[in-house]
Amino acid sequence: MIKKAFFEAAFVVFGVVLALAANEWREGRADRAEARDALAAIHEEIRLNRDMVAEAISAHEARLVAIGDPTTAAPPDMSAFSDGFMKPATALSTAAWDSAAQTGIFSHMEFETVRKLGTLYAHQDRYHDQVSSYASLIYETLYRDGYQSIFGNKRGLLTMIRTLKYQEEALLGVYDTFLTGLES
Repeated sequence: MIKKAFFEAAFVVFGVVLALAANEWREGRADRAEARDALAAIHEEIRLNRDMVAEAISAHEARLVAIGDPTTAAPPDMSAFSDGFMKPATALSTAAWDSAAQTGIFSHMEFETVRKLGTLYAHQDRYHDQVSSYASLIYETLYRDGYQSIFGNKRGLLTMIRTLKYQEEALLGVYDTFLTGLES
């Protein structure tokens, strides 16, 4: 009788342990699938952001050409600046990154991948900060002294645009490095 009770108890414990192990395996599999989906969404977000940064580089190259030699007094053709003095990639998305962070998906990804993503998005944040500070400076000057004052300081405008272009090229390199690493 005791052997039978012991055997039944052991059988129940074994069944519970087996059920827990199966449940943990199923949850782990679901977590890994969510992490893959999140990484795919972040990958697409980075591709789109990369394309916007590449467009901003082209726009800034055109503005640098339009400004020309900073030592000449002649102002550049205003038509080259019809959509602003700067043309930064201001719509860079972080929705996939933010969603993954808020839902805790990163705990199911490799640490090195999350570290690289953190570095990439920190670089993107620094770019946004640079754009914001330049925009404030330009608009303050624009409202206080008019658009002619912006062109009156061609060296300053060239410096701002060159700096943004440099930041954009660096960000493009970070994007490309990450995307190449994902594809290999």
